[in-house]
Amino acid sequence: MRAGLIGAPASVLAARGHREGFAGSAWEDVRRQALRAGIGVGLDGTDVEAVLCPSHEESTPQVVAMRDGSTRRVMVHRVVYGDGAVRGTSLVRRGATLDDTRARALQQTWRRALVGVVSGVEEISIDVDPRMLGTHDLAMEGVAPAPSAAQEVDGLVAATMRRLQQGSIAPDRARVAVQGLGGMAQALVRGLVAVGIGASSGVTRDLCRLPLDVLLLAGGDRALTHEHADAVRARAVVEAASGAVSSVAEVALAYRGIPVVPDLVARAGAFATSTEG
Repeated sequence: MRAGLIGAPASVLAARGHREGFAGSAWEDVRRQALRAGIGVGLDGTDVEAVLCPSHEESTPQVVAMRDGSTRRVMVHRVVYGDGAVRGTSLVRRGATLDDTRARALQQTWRRALVGVVSGVEEISIDVDPRMLGTHDLAMEGVAPAPSAAQEVDGLVAATMRRLQQGSIAPDRARVAVQGLGGMAQALVRGLVAVGIGASSGVTRDLCRLPLDVLLLAGGDRALTHEHADAVRARAVVEAASGAVSSVAEVALAYRGIPVVPDLVARAGAFATSTEG
């Protein structure tokens, strides 16, 4: 990293993002999270890097039946990590890419690894509008159960409690806010209140300016970008949604000493609960 960028505002980092390697794709964002999460739990950086690459990947055309009775050649992306013992469901979406498939596979592999579940993952994406697809069965068996909404809330509340404990902050004195106005954000506020943490929800623009102990981002992908990173006053940021902090924003926050707890770590507890039994 160039010394000239140390301490640079997020707007400068964003302008130089692609050239300097900060503005990453979905795959690069998950790789960055996985590397940081692995080192954070005591793994050697070299060992973590060694398992960040897929064991197999391919993009091949496949003829599928359409709803109107015709057939069409579509692109099918397949990515395998490790032994691929756990097969995920197929993602059928117009514009699906190999990069997105890599990101999903790595994310699921590392969520398992962080809670001691050692198994590789196979993910498939099909580049086609699902509304046009016929009865062609692209689903796969062996799907690990996804965490329920309640389990995800419990995992995120636990992650928030850990951050407060690390800062020696009592729950009833903590200043916590949840970014987002949807159902997940509201459920998370209720979960925090239930354990004695006063919390409220709102939009990024307003919450960034508050002197919070923890800011949870539940408003979806890239909820916090370079546009608001320089305004953040929270002592710590927790991703309550996948990829909630953009690469550029995370670099800007790191320069200011504001840690970001990645989704891979924050929601790992929820995944552990979903795989029990």
